[in-house]
Amino acid sequence: MAIPRTRPSAYPAILSYGFRPFFLLGSLQAAIAMLLWLPLYYGRLVTFSTFLPVDWHIHE
Repeated sequence: MAIPRTRPSAYPAILSYGFRPFFLLGSLQAAIAMLLWLPLYYGRLVTFSTFLPVDWHIHE
């Protein structure tokens, strides 16, 4: 039985399966979230909310 030959893909390998873009975007979102979270944690970035950060954590 002959093995069918596949053609080389015309698009990048990162997009060859549906889940790969989601892993890439998920890792980018995690990195951006940490970059926004660090200034909040150290008090360099102030958000205006009716909750204190501890109260918001209790609320969740």
